[in-house]
Amino acid sequence: SDLNNQNKLLVGHPLSQLTLPMPASDQPSSSPSPTTDESPPSTPSPDETAKKKDEEVMITGKELTTSLAKANEDAWFRIGRVSEQMSEHTKALEAYENVLRHNPYNVKALTLVATLYRFSEHYSKAIEYFERILSMDDSNGEIWGALGNC
Repeated sequence: SDLNNQNKLLVGHPLSQLTLPMPASDQPSSSPSPTTDESPPSTPSPDETAKKKDEEVMITGKELTTSLAKANEDAWFRIGRVSEQMSEHTKALEAYENVLRHNPYNVKALTLVATLYRFSEHYSKAIEYFERILSMDDSNGEIWGALGNC
């Protein structure tokens, strides 16, 4: 009876138009019931977990190795440039050779090594380095020109 009285009071009241959501327990389920074909997610075994961690460490190790190689390459390149500026051509040549140990495809280092050999009149060595550059990029006109001066 109290409920009927409360309902009568709400008739015509703005809140009487309000629809409230049904409690979750009263709502029909919209998701299909699980079937027996589906298995619950499995927990990885300790071996699988250890293997995954090892792979993560290996990736991190590779990234670290690559990062260190790049840092060494850059450091040797700077040493070579400074050595050249100090007219220490032998030290510069050694530094650029170290760059190439870290990255044999560094065109700048290859060019500088070839140029140093050419200026020191070691033409066969200069040609060797210029040809390495051309094997990577045969359209480099500057290198073709430098090669022609050997």
